[in-house]
Amino acid sequence: MFSVTDSGRELLARAEGAVPAFLDGTFQALTPAERTQLSALLGKLLHPRS
Repeated sequence: MFSVTDSGRELLARAEGAVPAFLDGTFQALTPAERTQLSALLGKLLHPRS
């Protein structure tokens, strides 16, 4: 078991807040349609049908 300190929670919140800008920059070369397709394909990998 572990616990997160107040400073750890603040750091996590800052990191989570940076994710959208990171993803926008990383995937800026893709069109909106390509981003949608990529998201669907990654979702399939993460949640395969039985």
